[in-house]
Amino acid sequence: MMNALWKRLSGSEHGDLRVASASEQAKVDRLVQMGFEASPALSALRESDGNVDAAVAVLLAAPSSSSETERSSPAPPPAAPSAREVRAAAAEARQARHAARNPLNQIRTAMGRARSGSGRQEHNAPAARPTSPRSFETRLEVICGELANFPRAVDQLVYMIKTIIENPGVRKYREVKLTNRRFAATVGTAGNAGIDLLKLVGFVQTGDWLVLRGAEDPARLWLAKGALENTQNSSMYTMAQDRAAFMEAIEDSRNSANAEEAERRLEYVSSVPVEPEVGIAGTTRVRVYFGENVVERRFNADDVVKGIIMWLGAEHSSLIPRKLESGAWELVNATLYPPHVMELDTLYDKTLQSAGLWPGAELRVQAAGTLEAERREKERAAE
Repeated sequence: MMNALWKRLSGSEHGDLRVASASEQAKVDRLVQMGFEASPALSALRESDGNVDAAVAVLLAAPSSSSETERSSPAPPPAAPSAREVRAAAAEARQARHAARNPLNQIRTAMGRARSGSGRQEHNAPAARPTSPRSFETRLEVICGELANFPRAVDQLVYMIKTIIENPGVRKYREVKLTNRRFAATVGTAGNAGIDLLKLVGFVQTGDWLVLRGAEDPARLWLAKGALENTQNSSMYTMAQDRAAFMEAIEDSRNSANAEEAERRLEYVSSVPVEPEVGIAGTTRVRVYFGENVVERRFNADDVVKGIIMWLGAEHSSLIPRKLESGAWELVNATLYPPHVMELDTLYDKTLQSAGLWPGAELRVQAAGTLEAERREKERAAE
């Protein structure tokens, strides 16, 4: 049924290469560059409401037209499609449109069709066109999961693959040197994950070079581009971006030796409590993590929470008090599990003992919303 229906949809049984409109022709040409025939490509586009990615999924799931011509005797003309066949075709069109929302679903949809269709094929029916192997889908998903923690690598890979797709055959876009400064500062920050993705779509490593040969599978480039763009919309990617911006701001402030930063830090010095001597009763040791930095010192149990924030501003970064006050950053009490964001509006003038920061405490300064995003990500991973 699927083979006959595909022939009627494509018009190949009558040799009808239906004429594409001006808006469709560019998309048909793109699919032809991927190795598909023009007539089925046009039909798949129309079935997928003009979405190229969904059309790829339809074409991957369709029987190969070349295998039809290799049969020793022509098949009898198919009957008009039944209502059941029409409903099945409509359902497949809906699946194709759904696949367009997530590029990884394109492979899943195509593979599902191939598997379900194989069980209904009659004897001597043409075999389905080979689809992207499950290992490609799985590997792509795993690599993109690893890359989500490296936003600069993801952004650069999207740019590289998009440029290759838009400029087929242009050699300079199909070669990259591993020691290139920009490549090392972006894709290189993700370790081997970025290189593994490029190899997955067809790049071959030769010494210090990665080269995309002419025999690559263009469909893999499209699917990888879509998967990376989905990664850019993930919560992990957003968290990593916020974390990178936070750490950059912290380091810039800490490493600043200009007079303006020194003057800002002086504003907090007078509000920093005196550090008690070692062994004095009623003291608490506070350890604070911010970025890649860890600092600690002793406080009296009756010092207030404000004193900790003033100490961080005076000795480590003038940004910390200002960002905490504005709400751009959050102060997290990680002394006990689960960690929680401290409500500074109510705790600012509380003693360390009454705030639960005695006889010791571990705090984290981080971008606002980080703790909640981490919680949601853990829940998603556990589903």
